[in-house]
Amino acid sequence: MVCFEVEDREQHPDDSQPVITARLILRTPQAADAAVLARLGNSPAIAKNLASMSYPFSTEQAAEWINAKSENQDGCFFVIVEQKSNMPIGTIGYGFRPDDPEPSLGYWIGEAYWANGYGTEASQAVITHAFETTKIEAIRAACRVINDRSHRVLEKCGFQYAGTGMIRSRYYNGMIPVDRFRLCRKTWVALTSWAVGRSGTPDRIEERTD
Repeated sequence: MVCFEVEDREQHPDDSQPVITARLILRTPQAADAAVLARLGNSPAIAKNLASMSYPFSTEQAAEWINAKSENQDGCFFVIVEQKSNMPIGTIGYGFRPDDPEPSLGYWIGEAYWANGYGTEASQAVITHAFETTKIEAIRAACRVINDRSHRVLEKCGFQYAGTGMIRSRYYNGMIPVDRFRLCRKTWVALTSWAVGRSGTPDRIEERTD
């Protein structure tokens, strides 16, 4: 995700503190994470669904990503850590594009951890972080038209379909079609209020999903 300088500093997001969910810890990327992230991310099944990840994905490239995100002041980027193993399982974050004041959500999770609901759980936590710590009115996301798993994640988080488009893929070295989604603050507030009323907590997660 490419970010731009936010003029309203009250909208500047803060990722210095960890975000804790029922099963995950979302924390700032650290240099020591590079080897694990490279091992997890070195997969064509992951790279083909992301715009900027290459395959193979080396430790050096993971370290470059960590350094870049650590220096980025206009987005929030986290390593996803599984609580029970205390091991990184992927990354997630949101950042601003040069031509759009609404940030875009992006994430990936290592294949060994798919089908556990971690993508949904992490995404819901980051969306809450974005709306509670900034003044943004909406957050965007995009996924490949054939990526049913990510479609389900976005739908479970309350995103609404916003059309199709094309993005450049580093893996394919060309343009690929994507579905675009958008979640506005009013919808997020309504969904959060409904979840609290239904279960007593805004973090109800359905098992066996991504």
